[in-house]
Amino acid sequence: TTALARLQDKVDAIGADEVRAAIEESIGTTVSALFTTFDDQPMATASLAQVHRATTRTGRDVVVKVLRPGTRDVVNRDMVSLGQLAEFVDRNTPIGPRLGAQRMLAQFRRSMLDELDYRKEAANLAVFAELVEDEPLLMVPAAIGDYSTDTVLTLEYVPGRKVTDVTPLGLLDIDGPGLAAALFRFM
Repeated sequence: TTALARLQDKVDAIGADEVRAAIEESIGTTVSALFTTFDDQPMATASLAQVHRATTRTGRDVVVKVLRPGTRDVVNRDMVSLGQLAEFVDRNTPIGPRLGAQRMLAQFRRSMLDELDYRKEAANLAVFAELVEDEPLLMVPAAIGDYSTDTVLTLEYVPGRKVTDVTPLGLLDIDGPGLAAALFRFM
């Protein structure tokens, strides 16, 4: 749990100039042409991406998720190394043939590549939004298509708090059983 929490919360931000350059290269126009405001201070950072608040030219409050530059290259290099290790395990250990490390790695590689393509995430969000239409306690932010690419995902801004920031008193305001039931129906 501690290691996973570090992945969520303890990642250094990349510089605003690098973020702006990544957006501009991906979308093909300047950040100032896209947004009337763009917060250079990220609201969240993670190992693969960071997220910034912005306002579109039409006045829509959004968040802009930007894949960290160089992430795909790092992942590809890591996959090559893991592939060599998986092949060794499958060929040279007694558990290798039963474990199927190369098969497991192939599935992991597919999942990881999906994580690195924000067009797939936008498509999944659209499907999830349809699935929660009849669930008043659940909502899915909409992706903004003209502001999204494979490395930039712009979503409508939805205010909220991290689950870990809700105080015991704050929990009294939440319909826990109703929310749990809605989540189970959604799943």
